[in-house]
Amino acid sequence: SSGINAEYGTKIQTALNFYSTAEQSSSCPVLLEQSFEIVDRLLVANGYENPREFVKQRTPRKPRNKTENRVCLKLPYVSETVSYEIRKFIVRKSLPIDLVCTPGFKLRSVLCSSRPEDKPSCSRDVCKICKGLQA
Repeated sequence: SSGINAEYGTKIQTALNFYSTAEQSSSCPVLLEQSFEIVDRLLVANGYENPREFVKQRTPRKPRNKTENRVCLKLPYVSETVSYEIRKFIVRKSLPIDLVCTPGFKLRSVLCSSRPEDKPSCSRDVCKICKGLQA
């Protein structure tokens, strides 16, 4: 199913991003190999088998035409499967849309707030802006 593919795709991207960061931050081949070994241990400890296989399987992306007029679509993140399906639809229809999934409203932040009844207030004793908003 597409949900399984989406989760697997996320795992691949996570591994690739770790290796990419290691590559960008290493100043010489010796340090690069040390960084890759750190990433290897991290990924293996988190259940990845043969993590360097992801790097070998990497397929280069074709560069996007930067002069193309594109629109940014910001949607709250729902799940990996929903995001995957939306992206797949955008690609399938060749829509000039860049999807950005933002963290949504979290019920936890409301329920776990230490002072939920507090209202935002100004720290100044005399504030022209706050007086103007109250009028």
